[in-house]
Amino acid sequence: MDRAARPRTLRFGANYTPARGWFHHWLDFDLDEVRADLDSVAALGLDHVRVFPLWPLFQPNRTLIRPRAVEQLVALADAAAERGLDVHVDGLQGHLSSFDFLPAWTGTWHRRGLFTDPDVVAGQEEYLRTLAAALAGRPNFLGMTVGNEVNQFSDAPHPDPDRITAAQAGRWLERMLAACEEGAPGRFHLHAEYDAVWYRDGHPFTPAQAARLGAATAVHSWVFNGTAQRHGRTGTATEQHAAYLIELSKAWA
Repeated sequence: MDRAARPRTLRFGANYTPARGWFHHWLDFDLDEVRADLDSVAALGLDHVRVFPLWPLFQPNRTLIRPRAVEQLVALADAAAERGLDVHVDGLQGHLSSFDFLPAWTGTWHRRGLFTDPDVVAGQEEYLRTLAAALAGRPNFLGMTVGNEVNQFSDAPHPDPDRITAAQAGRWLERMLAACEEGAPGRFHLHAEYDAVWYRDGHPFTPAQAARLGAATAVHSWVFNGTAQRHGRTGTATEQHAAYLIELSKAWA
């Protein structure tokens, strides 16, 4: 999508975190509970939710993307539509709130580079393409995010990173975004890194990639990265941290 043609209406949404079971709710998916959660979100006046499928549950084997799990994701999107909510879906989870969720076919005895192994990357592409295609016909589907803060797997301080170069990170992002576009052409597809992109020297995921690849730049303005500790909870640097990162990303665009 051409940047000039993108809508500029300010929108407010929420990361959908189920009231029962946290993100493990996918193990015991209950559509009635999802509907109740979405009723609460809609009652706040928000207009969209960000949804987090757990990658190992949706793609437990490289060649197996569970149809039932995909159907449940679509059912969630339909329930959101009934409440006037759009949905944006993250694919490779990956990583949530300090917990890693990686399928067994990427680790231990099957350890392969998340960003460089040809079979792993092809499996990731097929997974993102499948989710996007399943949702492509839903008018309330905004698009895909490649995954939540996947860059943390590529560098310290992760305890066991799959290290890559900036060039490899860029090629991987381009392939993942292309897979999303193949599945759902013309939707709002992006990637979202944690703030090592902006602050950590030598990090393989770069400000230029964050600002120039995908339909938008996502900034994760966690003030517990040292900002609040240094400046206090009401310090200007703390309260304006998100605004600062937005301006920084614009400078790189």
